[in-house]
Amino acid sequence: MKSNEGSIKKSGNNMKWLDRLLRADDRQQKLLEAFFNEYKTWNWGDLGLKIGGWFVIGLSMIFQVVPWQSWDIKADRFMIFMAVYLKMVGIYVFMGGYETFKENPGEQKVNHFGDILKYVPVSMRQLAVFRLKRAIPLCFKLSVITLVFQVTCALIAYHGITAGNILFPLVGTLIIPIAGGIIVEYTRLLR
Repeated sequence: MKSNEGSIKKSGNNMKWLDRLLRADDRQQKLLEAFFNEYKTWNWGDLGLKIGGWFVIGLSMIFQVVPWQSWDIKADRFMIFMAVYLKMVGIYVFMGGYETFKENPGEQKVNHFGDILKYVPVSMRQLAVFRLKRAIPLCFKLSVITLVFQVTCALIAYHGITAGNILFPLVGTLIIPIAGGIIVEYTRLLR
């Protein structure tokens, strides 16, 4: 079996464990990397998805940095759900640049990359793996940022931290969005 070092060095990510976990095919991943690098012209659709994704992620971060001690679980469970849900929606919108595109700026028709990639020797499963390989590091970074802010705000406001200050960012920003992304990508394959 070939090593993935060439594609990892090229993309700048040290994600060998993720390639093994998702069963990434090195040849197909290199083709997808080349395809999306060629596509990476800053068009308005892709830029709008990135800005919209960061906006929704920022809204969810406002909810998620509130110290866990100030949440009343029974009364605020809807707000806790909204904080996690907004984070998932923001990640999904942010990753939309790897799913749809418009060929011409003024065109209303939205095309899917799967329609183009069916003419390339790349399976839809590997496209799902490619998107997950972009989303999972984003979730890790967001969980670390949320954890730092959650603990800092708890120390400032309550002069101590609880298990909820650590579990809320990890579960709400890392585990649930990654599980949701895996479910979404693999249910697309069943269509």
